[in-house]
Amino acid sequence: MTRERLRKYPQATESLAWLGTWQWTLQFRTPTSNGVSWVYLIPNPQRPQVCIPVHDTTLAAVAPKLLSRSIRETLLFAPTVDGVRWATWDVQSRTQMEALLAFAEACATAHTPHQK
Repeated sequence: MTRERLRKYPQATESLAWLGTWQWTLQFRTPTSNGVSWVYLIPNPQRPQVCIPVHDTTLAAVAPKLLSRSIRETLLFAPTVDGVRWATWDVQSRTQMEALLAFAEACATAHTPHQK
């Protein structure tokens, strides 16, 4: 369900890559993802995760109603590199994944052209 929804996003592409600590990871890119993937799915059977790298300028443009407490807290404590917050969540339920997908889609929509 998750991969299908991400692949259906306009102009999104999927690829599989070995990313060190995450090991085999599914990467989803859009034309606006600017050098980093839009969404990373880490299919660890013991602890599946999703990472949504968010530029600070994009975060400022996302509607506050899409920022649940869980999303806000993870973004607050996410490591930041060059203005990108590398927010990663352990996936614990379908409801949580739906909220994260809605957030990822909002980030892709809110992308501003002046970002790197």
